[in-house]
Amino acid sequence: SKDKSVSTLYGLNFLDKNQLLAAYRSDWIARKVVDIPAYDATRAWREWQAENDQIQKIEEVERGLGIQFKVCAAQKRGRLFGGGGLILGLADRAHERELDVEKVGLGDLKYVHVFGRFDLTVGELDRDMTSPYFGEPKMYLAHKGDGTQVRIHPSRVVRFPGNEIPDYMTANMDGWGDSILMAIDDAVKQAGSTAANLAQLVWEAKLDIIKSPNFLANIATAEYRSRLTNRFTMANLAKGINNTLMLDGDEEWQQRQMDFGG
Repeated sequence: SKDKSVSTLYGLNFLDKNQLLAAYRSDWIARKVVDIPAYDATRAWREWQAENDQIQKIEEVERGLGIQFKVCAAQKRGRLFGGGGLILGLADRAHERELDVEKVGLGDLKYVHVFGRFDLTVGELDRDMTSPYFGEPKMYLAHKGDGTQVRIHPSRVVRFPGNEIPDYMTANMDGWGDSILMAIDDAVKQAGSTAANLAQLVWEAKLDIIKSPNFLANIATAEYRSRLTNRFTMANLAKGINNTLMLDGDEEWQQRQMDFGG
């Protein structure tokens, strides 16, 4: 009953889109946590096992569509927002229909767009355990510039979810995961705060202490405060020029330096 840790409870610190963006754009630790695994997963890209002319054609398509960069960007969005992905734009423009890969021919892949979790609206989740899209939205809604929406079948979406939520069917009704920053938010903030406080200590690394007779009794008058300011302004000026501090015979000077060792 005396153990204080017994009363410690876990709580979910939900971060909205604005907080996640602010953390990513302003905190170098949060940005590295999001970026480095995505970069490491895509920097060497991949090797194809096929005939040389086939490999050349595939790589030309990938370069033309910027697949390597876009896969990396989609992974970053998935880690940051808890969900991201790629939208495949096919020549048939039948976005609502399930994609039949066997009918996709040379040149049919017209574009690949990167999106984040908050860029699309998701519909009802597929709860049919016999469906290949179980646990995913039955349909995605993409917003067009004219205010209308386009329905996109999940077969035309490559998903990059965030951290897995074990009971996502009930805890997370949109079918995505958690942002990677949710689990480490406290640690990132503490590390940033500690570094900021240490930086502030640098300004206090050297402190001059001067003892002046009857200081507290005289400081109450405006004339004394003015004379005191002018007096030590001149003293600091002289110290800055020739490293000599001039004091009255009754004044005492002392310098304290902070030791950062350890």
